[in-house]
Amino acid sequence: MRSPPLTTSGRVRAALRVAGMLAIVGFVVWRVDMSAVRASWRGMSPGAVSLAAVAFCAAMSVRALKWRRQAEAVGLRFLPGLATRRFLLGVLLGVVTPMRLGELTRLSALEVPESERAPTLGLATAALLLEKLVEIVVLGALASLGAWVVWPDTVLGPLASLGVLALAVGVLAPIRPPGRLLEMLPAGLRGRVVQPALKARDDLAPMRRGELLALTGLAQGLNMLGGYQIYRAFGELDLLRFSFGMPLLTFASAAPFTVSGIGVREAAAMQVFGAQEYPASGAAIAASMVFLGANVLPCLALLPWTLLTSARSSSSRE
Repeated sequence: MRSPPLTTSGRVRAALRVAGMLAIVGFVVWRVDMSAVRASWRGMSPGAVSLAAVAFCAAMSVRALKWRRQAEAVGLRFLPGLATRRFLLGVLLGVVTPMRLGELTRLSALEVPESERAPTLGLATAALLLEKLVEIVVLGALASLGAWVVWPDTVLGPLASLGVLALAVGVLAPIRPPGRLLEMLPAGLRGRVVQPALKARDDLAPMRRGELLALTGLAQGLNMLGGYQIYRAFGELDLLRFSFGMPLLTFASAAPFTVSGIGVREAAAMQVFGAQEYPASGAAIAASMVFLGANVLPCLALLPWTLLTSARSSSSRE
């Protein structure tokens, strides 16, 4: 599958995202005190390093499995031996590119008959959208619980919980919103987000929806287990508050004016964790380390394995 050529507006958006990333990174670099980072660094034991690496690789494996099972459940077919490999390549490209090259790389593993190109790609795009919405449900649930614990005397907890509950019902329950309600939505939102997501949801059997939710939660839990080992190397951090704070960093990373959340993630970590008697500069460095550990390390570790297994399967068929 070839990437569509960038239009002028696409180039402008990409340039603005890169410019925004550079501005935010400059701000974070200005704020980070490297002497404070060195002073707070307590080191990681071999056991902690191993646990973090294994957790990150296991989380990436779960993510790849989740995508393959979700896609196959709605009738999408993959080219032999390419599903996991292209998924990992897509994650790597998504880290460093300002556009959606990573998602296109993931979709390039699909078997797309020319006569069914449009409906197949439409279904695949809807499946990607549903995957993102389920991730938002899992992260939002953690963040809303955190709002109850951190700000018990405010309405943030109840409001966040209601929002997550409404999204979870819409994403996972076999309930279609009334037609009049859909007609009230902006045409772009209705056509590009709501209707494709509903179709991708309805194409999944209830058990598959539960499986998608469970695998998403498992992958998030493994990533948080690995991330906690890194954050602990810079100072004492309560596990409960860490678990509730990490989803906030993920949401901040989705800011449209940066690339892969670079800069925004670190600035958010300084605000979220630096306010908890935890070194703010250390939080920024830890956020970068966790991002690389969760997205780059597993891909570099697992890609050679996918190539090896593919070569073995090819030789066995011969």
